Amino acid sequence: MSIVYGKPVYSLGMGLTDFNLTFGEWLIERYQEQAKERGWGKWSDERFGDMIEVSGTTVGNWIKAKHRPRIGHVMAIAKVLNLDLDEVKFHAGAVGCSRTGQDARLILTGSGMR
Repeated sequence: MSIVYGKPVYSLGMGLTDFNLTFGEWLIERYQEQAKERGWGKWSDERFGDMIEVSGTTVGNWIKAKHRPRIGHVMAIAKVLNLDLDEVKFHAGAVGCSRTGQDARLILTGSGMR
């Protein structure tokens, strides 16, 4: 654990460039990493939706940042992609600062400072 701007931050094993990605970009990158190892084939919203038991439209809405995945979907994403749940929660926007209500990535990058 580290302290950033006076707040505890747990190491999620992420590179600094991960902070610059939208959830959709991050999700597709994580999928592509696993696809190479597991022979899943090219990304499609429908294919990934089938893997986590949601519609391709739902996945497409996450990719386009129209909606965020619910916690059950976040858990399914972590399981299917063999990722740490906290990392997926962070990128999906499920980890926030309860005191200010700001998104954790704003605090971590300094954009959320007052």
